[in-house]
Amino acid sequence: MFEGQPEANTMAKPSFELILDSPSYFSGDVVTGTVARRSGFAGLISPRSIVNVKVFGGTKIHVEGDRRRHHQTAERNWDLRLFQDEFILHDGPVHIPPGPDQEPVSWPFAIPLPLNPGPIQGLTRDQYEASYLPLSPEHTATHDLPFSFGNPYETGCPALVAYQLVAEIFEERHGHRDKGPSMITSTFVEVRPAPSPPIIDSNFKHFERRRLLRSERLASPPSPAALLPQPKESFFKKLFSSSSPPPCCLFNIQINYPTIIQLDSINPIPFLARIVSLGPEEVNEPPNILNNMIPNPGHPFHLTSLKIKLKATTQVSVPGERQHPVHEDTFGELSLRWDPERDGSSDSDSNHLSRAPVLPDCSNRAEEEGGEPIPQMMDIGALIDWRVSPREMRYQGKNPGGNGRKKLYPDFVTYNIRHRHVLRWEVGLTMAKETFKVVHEDAVEVVSSCSWS
Repeated sequence: MFEGQPEANTMAKPSFELILDSPSYFSGDVVTGTVARRSGFAGLISPRSIVNVKVFGGTKIHVEGDRRRHHQTAERNWDLRLFQDEFILHDGPVHIPPGPDQEPVSWPFAIPLPLNPGPIQGLTRDQYEASYLPLSPEHTATHDLPFSFGNPYETGCPALVAYQLVAEIFEERHGHRDKGPSMITSTFVEVRPAPSPPIIDSNFKHFERRRLLRSERLASPPSPAALLPQPKESFFKKLFSSSSPPPCCLFNIQINYPTIIQLDSINPIPFLARIVSLGPEEVNEPPNILNNMIPNPGHPFHLTSLKIKLKATTQVSVPGERQHPVHEDTFGELSLRWDPERDGSSDSDSNHLSRAPVLPDCSNRAEEEGGEPIPQMMDIGALIDWRVSPREMRYQGKNPGGNGRKKLYPDFVTYNIRHRHVLRWEVGLTMAKETFKVVHEDAVEVVSSCSWS
């Protein structure tokens, strides 16, 4: 995968295997496993065989762009070797009797993973300037070893942090020894993100949007006389006759949304909302609005829809270029609906939930005059049990979309890769059968789980 890795004279075969005791580790852990050599029917007699294991860790970016002059695709790569090490497991004779039932010869190993990258050699001036982190040895010694990122088996993966073990065997037979390894096999080791403490404060950001709603439905119930049959008027008389504007109400939609999301969090991810109704004395609006304003319409605000989209952005640095390409991918998306007219019965539509909840409505006047306590904000996240794991975003234990092979990584930055996230949400409300929506998008930090099994 990385430049400078050894090549084998023969391809890896089942007769030479590298077996890990665990597929994933933390930085600073000791990777344990076994290298096994099988012989098959012919058996094996080697007066001297050398078995070693090499460990590599590094980052790799791959960017494709168009050369406008020649209409060709320009590929740009930047590989950084974070560390490498080599361990000799055996240097001596190997004898395996012939026969398919013979036990293989095996050599256990224990290879420590470092906590920090080692000195990075062979850097150019452009690479020093392009790096997101300082590349001097005194700085790299203090940086944490980045966790595994991306799919090393994916061709043309735009950004990759990978750790690989390579096992080689050099066999001498009949007085002849190959110049290179007789067999080679390799495997990738996943370095997991270090656990984070449980998130107590989601570091809310406050969103507030003022809305003006005009509707005849806000008016008080009609009088009995108004319900009696009225003489018909011509179309043109109705069109040009003067009529008073419809009543209106003014209110603020307040939403506190999280800017920190923890994977596999103990509690649901909070998402808070409420309504603040406003009176004429609290706003500076034109007279035509104030004269028709109803301070307390008496209609509830129903939550009728909620859409949440979590997007991952990966920015890579290319030495010698000012622009840093950004790869954006949607990890998960929720789209939920409630019906204010439902009685709570079930629905075949899995995204259509029970009767719409009513958002708490408060007034600034009550707080100023020492009236009734201001209603707390409704936690919509707790209501739907909103949670995010490395493989899915779900509500009430359901994964509505299915994320397939996509994986959600915590935020991180290393020398040539910067990984961030964006949260986009849309809240739909209904009041007096009038529907309105608010949409917002902001950066959100994704942190690792508080524990690992």
